[in-house]
Amino acid sequence: MCFFRSNSALATSLFFFILVFTTYAQPTPYDPLQENNWCYTYLISASKNGEWVHYLDSYLDGTKTTTIKNIRTGKTFELSNGSWGKFSSNNKWFKIRTDENRLMVVDFIKMKIDTISKVKYSYFDGTGGNYLITQSPQDSIRYIELDTKKGHSIGKSKNIAINPSKNVMAVALISNKEESLQIVDLKTSKRLKIMSGKNMSFQRLTWNATGEKLAFLYSHNNGGTYNVGMFDLKSHTVKFLNANKSLKKKVSIANVKLSISDSGNKVFFSVKPKKNDLKDNSGPEIWDTFDTILHTRKKFISSGKQGPWLHVWLPMENKVMPLGNKERPHVLFNPNSDYALNFNAYAREPQFHLNTFVDIYAQNVTSGKKELVVSNQFTATNFVHFSPKGNYVAYFKDHHWWIYDIQKRKHYNITTNLPHSVFNKKSPSLDTPTPYGLAGWTKNGKELFLYDEFDVWKISNNGRKKEKLTSGRASKTTFRLVYGKGDKRTKYGALGFNTYRIDNKDGILLAAKNRQNLQKSYYQLKDNELRQIAQRDKRLSGLIQLNKDDFLFMQQSFAEPISIECVNLKTKSEKTIYKSNPEWNRFKWPKRKLVEYDTEIADSLKGILIYPLNYDATKKYPMVVHIYTEQSFLYHEFTPPSPYNEVGFNFMNYALDGYFVFLPDIQYKINAPGISAAICIEKAIDVALKTAAIDEKRMGLIGHSYGGYETAFILTQTNRFAAAVMGSGIFNLESFYFDIYKMAGVPEITRVEESHFSMNGSFHENPEAYRANSPMHQAASINTPLLIWAGKEDINVNPNQSLQGYLALRRLRKPAKLVYYAGEDHILNSIENQKDLTIRLKKWFDSYLK
Repeated sequence: MCFFRSNSALATSLFFFILVFTTYAQPTPYDPLQENNWCYTYLISASKNGEWVHYLDSYLDGTKTTTIKNIRTGKTFELSNGSWGKFSSNNKWFKIRTDENRLMVVDFIKMKIDTISKVKYSYFDGTGGNYLITQSPQDSIRYIELDTKKGHSIGKSKNIAINPSKNVMAVALISNKEESLQIVDLKTSKRLKIMSGKNMSFQRLTWNATGEKLAFLYSHNNGGTYNVGMFDLKSHTVKFLNANKSLKKKVSIANVKLSISDSGNKVFFSVKPKKNDLKDNSGPEIWDTFDTILHTRKKFISSGKQGPWLHVWLPMENKVMPLGNKERPHVLFNPNSDYALNFNAYAREPQFHLNTFVDIYAQNVTSGKKELVVSNQFTATNFVHFSPKGNYVAYFKDHHWWIYDIQKRKHYNITTNLPHSVFNKKSPSLDTPTPYGLAGWTKNGKELFLYDEFDVWKISNNGRKKEKLTSGRASKTTFRLVYGKGDKRTKYGALGFNTYRIDNKDGILLAAKNRQNLQKSYYQLKDNELRQIAQRDKRLSGLIQLNKDDFLFMQQSFAEPISIECVNLKTKSEKTIYKSNPEWNRFKWPKRKLVEYDTEIADSLKGILIYPLNYDATKKYPMVVHIYTEQSFLYHEFTPPSPYNEVGFNFMNYALDGYFVFLPDIQYKINAPGISAAICIEKAIDVALKTAAIDEKRMGLIGHSYGGYETAFILTQTNRFAAAVMGSGIFNLESFYFDIYKMAGVPEITRVEESHFSMNGSFHENPEAYRANSPMHQAASINTPLLIWAGKEDINVNPNQSLQGYLALRRLRKPAKLVYYAGEDHILNSIENQKDLTIRLKKWFDSYLK
């Protein structure tokens, strides 16, 4: 599919051309403040037949270009100011919405682009893509026969549903204060009216997977109250739920999402308390220390006590079964399963964890019978997985993965006797160590793909069969699954229960990263044969399998722009489909080196040392050290210079202007976040000084967010830096602990005890450790000039932390400046402010280090 050729005469000609070109066109230096419009490239998708690729160039000035390119012929369509588009499943069309409500449609048969104006939403039909349905900003619905370009006007509607398997659509049409639910045949333009009437309203039109049944909400009083109906496309009959007889008197049907089983024998809907039963929230705020949910958290999540509560309607039996209620309001379900999971996410609150511990129950959706699956289960992302078919629950508890077979009512420890642990022993929280992960389930649900630190395992759902699929431990290579086009994500909600069904019929795709040299690889594992797709000393991403032997992926490196490559495993050949930033090679760029250092906390830590352009080992150069947590993943990251940066620091800008830039990794001890950072940075700098000609009297330190905290604390421990910058950081760990995390409405207590800070226990249990790691409590030791900046509207880290740092240093008569950006959040969004900060920070360091 990649279509490669070899031509020795052409190769000879190219050799002499390159020789002449390099003799007379040497790369030139680049001005870091020059506003050259470099771009980042994203590989989005490929057509179903593997002939066309869709990628996006996002430029530094905010403009975007979407490109559709034929992999075989090179034919290209460029579409300005579009982002994510979609191929039709019959491979004949591509559509993308651009600015100003315009829809661009690429015709691969006639090789032309059509433009449709005034389009808010658009959809291909469910059978292949010969029809295009559009909705205007004024909610006018029309569809186009793409082969003939013939258009059909349907009318005005805010609610439509495209049938997934037939050339029909459901639409709730509005005309003369009357609303009607109709089925429109896209082939014949014929319409079938299901229901209509004045003051009627239709919502949540939902087809089942086969396209035979349509579930919907309907109201006779303009949405005042709703009922549920189901239309049978084959028999043209409608069944209605009798809400008055089937539901409790104090609840009504909620206008929220519907779900329907493939067979149409189950319709899932939700109810809510009637208005007169809702709690009155007027009056003053009352905060009780024994409240289950903090007052500030209530606008982000619901306790479930006020609904909505999931119910299931069994139309064939004319029966309704409640699945959620006040006691256990949260429900996870698969429409095709006989079981649902329910729990109360906040019954055990207050717990002071980032995620909750819950008691999970399984309920038979037809009989209503409930049973406890697991109690006190942590619900962070990747701790619990409900199988795609809804027959099993996988949960991580007591350092192991367990499976609960709902039908057999049995628990299985499926990772017992594995030779290596399946959780990260360096997790921030000792109570809830993070598992390396459950990648997904096989299609039949009988096996799971699990990770240890380095390898992938396939384990049966009763734990009896265990197969290690990779061998990365000896070489310190980490293998992980890459999700392919046949893999399906099952979304169960926002509590981390989502999972994947892995279609391993044609093998699985794997990504590998060597921790020692950071080399990246892609593989295909099929029939116990590991086929290497690519191996590079570069960053690889975006793997797409086109067919049996052809694969697309992106590659990039430090001074190499992003390109899209196509590899054919059968011919072992490769072709560059696209290389971004063609102007890049006109200029000279800095080099970098990977250095290693040992500390008392961890061995073999890595740091990226970026050399100044035209480095001369006989001279001494200033260095800026940028810190966060681990940064070695940036070793192969393409980062073009730019005067625009959301945190004001572009390391390429500095390397082009005579600076070393150092990006060291940091590891942490429990109860010692600041102290750990200081230890690691001191050791890292010692190694850097031995590696290159760095002037140790002209070193700067910079960090943002958690890196800002680390920067401030390190300054209390050493005077080896001549200048420093703290961006949106934490200066007073004690006051930060007793603050609200505005992005989620939770107390910062949870982030301090369980996130990067790794503080084991509360402030009151160990106040000495908190103060020993707080910059505020050692601020008198700071002698380094410090520039502090923050966005005044920061909801990630309270900007008052920057003010506290400034006031402390002002009172101590220490050199410092505070820069506030009005209207800005944790990072800067305004390009004017980005440029101001980028230039301001560079001038700050220049004044002390140059």
